[in-house]
Amino acid sequence: MAFLQMNFKDPLAFLTVQSAWGRVNVGPLAVVADDLKDILTEGVSQGTIARLLNLTTMVAFSGASVIVWRKLGAGYAIYALLAILIPTTSASQSLIRYAIVCFPVFMIAGQYGRHANLDRIWLILSGMLLGILTIIFVNWVFVA
Repeated sequence: MAFLQMNFKDPLAFLTVQSAWGRVNVGPLAVVADDLKDILTEGVSQGTIARLLNLTTMVAFSGASVIVWRKLGAGYAIYALLAILIPTTSASQSLIRYAIVCFPVFMIAGQYGRHANLDRIWLILSGMLLGILTIIFVNWVFVA
């Protein structure tokens, strides 16, 4: 923020510049409501699948932050929750990209991965997700 103030005279430029991409900070609940409305009205398409994956990511990582709180403590849980909720104040697009660096959730996933059945389920789901995202990507739809 100090850099932005010195160079652009706007310490909150990272927020105000979002309008250049057509984004407005409306809050996570409004973003979820808009995406659900689009999913229900558009029907099945590549864009709908991407929205659904992003919303699923948001719900899964928000729910996982509760487990992170119990297992690792409040600091990690707050980090995990903010890492997901801050990007969703304006859109759910590219939420998967933000979730990938949310290390507390993956620390918990690593602990649960010690169980053979959960590990197999995770591998099957990950393989299916890889296939779906690859199909979407090779059809020139941005997935990250």
